[in-house]
Amino acid sequence: MWYPSHFITIPLGYLTIFLLAFLSRKCSPRARVWIVRALMLLLFAGEIAKQVILHDHYSPNYLPFHYSSTYYVSFALYAFGRGRVRHYGACASYVGGLFLLVTMTVNPHSVVGDTAYLFTHYYPAHSYFYHMAVLLLWLIMLFGHDYQLKKWDFLRYCTFLGAWAAMAIPAAFRFQVNYAGLLRSFIRPLERIRLHYGQVVYLLLYAVFILLAAGLAFGIYRLAVRLTALYREKKQARTLTAEE
Repeated sequence: MWYPSHFITIPLGYLTIFLLAFLSRKCSPRARVWIVRALMLLLFAGEIAKQVILHDHYSPNYLPFHYSSTYYVSFALYAFGRGRVRHYGACASYVGGLFLLVTMTVNPHSVVGDTAYLFTHYYPAHSYFYHMAVLLLWLIMLFGHDYQLKKWDFLRYCTFLGAWAAMAIPAAFRFQVNYAGLLRSFIRPLERIRLHYGQVVYLLLYAVFILLAAGLAFGIYRLAVRLTALYREKKQARTLTAEE
C-alpha cells in the first residue's frame, strides 16, 4: 500500500542512495570497506537509541525478530568479516537487500509505515532511514562487485533463513506479533490458505515461497552477470573492429 507521503519519500530516498552508491564506485576497495563499516556502526547506534528512547512505552513489536533485523547480522558479517565469513554475510545481504527493494517498492507501508510522521516521531524516522541505509549498503556491495555468486550460496542462505526462523516463529506466537508475516500473511492468496488450512500448512507454504524467491534472486544475479559479460564482449568486439 502506498500512502500519499510515500510518493515523495520513497522515490527521493531511492534517488539519493542510488547516487551515493554510484559515486562509491570511484572509491578504492579499502575505502568502500570502511564506508560500509561506518554505516553499520551508525545503524547499530540508531538501534540502541531506539531501544532507549522507546523504553518507557516498550512493545514486543520493537524486539529484533522482524526479518529486517537480520540485516544487522548479515551486513555486519559482510562489513567486519573476512574470507568465508564475509562471503556468507554478503550472500545473505544480497538476497535480503533484493527482498527489501521489492517489498518496499510494492508495499512501502508494510516496511516503513506512514512516512508522514518522519520528522515528528523517532520510530517511523528510524524505520525509514534504517531501511534506506540498508539499501545503500546493498547497492554499494553490488556496484563494488563485492559479492560473487558461488556454488553453495543457496544452501548458505537456507541456513541463515533457518536460524532466523528458529527464533522468530516461537517469538511471533509467544508475543503475538506478526513478525515478517509469520502469523498473518501480507499476501492475500497465502492469507486465504492460512485461514482455510491452518497455521502449519501456511508456514510450510510460506517457507517454500521464500525459498523459491531466494532461488529466483540467485537466478537474477546469474542472468545479470551473463548479460554484463555479453555486453562487454560485444563492446570489445566493436572496439577492435573500429581499430582495424
